[in-house]
Amino acid sequence: MRKFLPLMLLLLIGVALAAEQITSENFSEPIIEPKLKDFYLPGDEVSFNLTIQPKTDDDAKKIDGRYYEFNTSLDNPEITVKVVYGGTGAIRYFSGKDYVKADVKDWEDGVVEIKVEVFGKVPAVEERIAEIYALYIDIQDAEENAVEPVKIKVVNVQAFESFINELKSKLNSLKAKANELEEKGVYVVSAKEKLKDAENYLSDGENYFKNDEYIQANESLAKAESYSLEAEKLLIKSELEFKKSRLEEKLGDFLYKMDEADVIITKLKGEGVSTLNYEIRLEDFKRAYSELNQKLTAAGDYIDKELFDEAERVLEEVEKTLNEKLSELDEMIAEMQGLIKEETPTPTPTLTPEKKESPFKPIGEAFNKLSSYVSENRDTILLYLGGGVAVAVIAVVGYKGLKGYMRRRRFDELK
Repeated sequence: MRKFLPLMLLLLIGVALAAEQITSENFSEPIIEPKLKDFYLPGDEVSFNLTIQPKTDDDAKKIDGRYYEFNTSLDNPEITVKVVYGGTGAIRYFSGKDYVKADVKDWEDGVVEIKVEVFGKVPAVEERIAEIYALYIDIQDAEENAVEPVKIKVVNVQAFESFINELKSKLNSLKAKANELEEKGVYVVSAKEKLKDAENYLSDGENYFKNDEYIQANESLAKAESYSLEAEKLLIKSELEFKKSRLEEKLGDFLYKMDEADVIITKLKGEGVSTLNYEIRLEDFKRAYSELNQKLTAAGDYIDKELFDEAERVLEEVEKTLNEKLSELDEMIAEMQGLIKEETPTPTPTLTPEKKESPFKPIGEAFNKLSSYVSENRDTILLYLGGGVAVAVIAVVGYKGLKGYMRRRRFDELK
């Protein structure tokens, strides 16, 4: 036991002397001078001072006795660290390029401040706007970011220009796709609305960019990109749903033709034709129908879950198999129709059309008879006509005479 006692004492001393865990609550708000710009361009020079101070006198004694590490992402950097202790005001310096490790000793009166001077040039970035660490601080036995790192925004002008041109091209392609689908009967109203929003934000972003308002430009372009992605997703979904509906209609035709084949098989059976082979093939078609119907249901689930690649793959499989089965079924139906006995038609007697008499024929015949009679009895008719005229004359004369007599008689009576 005595043998291990010295080791145990050393461990206890180590624990007692270990630095106390500190957090951001032990530090005042860091001071950055001069104020950093909203954004920088690659190659710009950056120079600033960061001052780290304890929040209280008690904290001044807590934040010492540990290592402070400083690093930067600037090009050609220089870092200088100045540690000012309390009491006599002792000062220690540490310097380096992109990395400095400062050993802040445990001091009786603690630390007054740690001042970090940073100089360097802004590096190039790939994004339109990227945040880089101008200064990152890591403190021993402290929570992460106990002192907030210093970040700056870097603008890539070429990336802005490329993005704007690419997004314009993409939106034009999506609009053309939307019009093409609309002509086929696909619903694209929602997608077109998204495309309109994307165009508006793109226009705003381009105007901000031209005015060197890169932060605002980046925000507008990000929204334009988001709307374009939503529009693209809607177009893909609408096209797949349209394709699925068309295949469902085609599958309905397949079912109708199977019913037609079933009817023909029944008729052939009635005529004594062997139909076993056709019945077996028809059962195969029915199984294929069931499998295709299940695959279309699965494709619909993939579409709902926006697994568009999987949906496209399944729909292509269904289309290929369905076309093959429809072709095979048509061939079988044509083959069976060729086996149906043709019924001999009953001859229909030919009717001879009746000759219709003219409605004027009886009148013509009567006139002809009258004409013949007049010709044959002309003299007699003339004699009678003459006598008739004489009688008529005598009658007229007699009538006039009688009428005159009666008038005279009437006159005589009135006298």
